[in-house]
Amino acid sequence: MNKAMYAVVALICKDLTDIELAVLNNVAQTDSNPKGRLFDYKRVRNLFTEDNGTKMHDETKNALAAVVLRRLG
Repeated sequence: MNKAMYAVVALICKDLTDIELAVLNNVAQTDSNPKGRLFDYKRVRNLFTEDNGTKMHDETKNALAAVVLRRLG
């Protein structure tokens, strides 16, 4: 995994609650629309670089999954 990407994702997600982080991960892994979710989209919008800001790149998804596993696992 790209350590730089992991660091960026971890930094962006550091202030999310555990529930917000879990919801963000679910949205990302299922390619769901992130807008209007439990988390503040403005705080995480830089992670959604595909399809006009509605989907994450696969490398970002992998980094997010690693962040979630470390924090919630």
